[in-house]
Amino acid sequence: MLQDERLNRRRFIGAGGIALAFATVPVSWGLTEESLTPYRALYDERFEAGLAFSAEAGHRGWITRAIRGDITTVWFRELSPRWRKSPAMITGVTTPQTLFVLERLAWDVGLRVTSREVGTTTPLVRWVIGLPQAQDRQS
Repeated sequence: MLQDERLNRRRFIGAGGIALAFATVPVSWGLTEESLTPYRALYDERFEAGLAFSAEAGHRGWITRAIRGDITTVWFRELSPRWRKSPAMITGVTTPQTLFVLERLAWDVGLRVTSREVGTTTPLVRWVIGLPQAQDRQS
């Protein structure tokens, strides 16, 4: 059964230390205050940057889902049923391979990668999949 990822004390303290370490990293993994609430925030739990993203997303009240490189379970149990009803924005910090799969699946419902930040010190990508901007739809 798929359950919400909850922070325990160990994860919170660990993610806090990781967040402090990332404060000196030139690439900003931060989320803006103006960000809309995504349907899901996905992160690869094998990486410290993923755990830091999870802590930040959890602090914002977003529903997070941990993966270990394979998006299949989250796709079949949550994203596919939701996207069949209507498109919904998702965000995450995953490997480029995972983003590639999600990007292709999102195309079928008219969603596109609207933001992509490649880390300089981590193999992960910070991304948002949502409805394309009006000027992007015209091209």
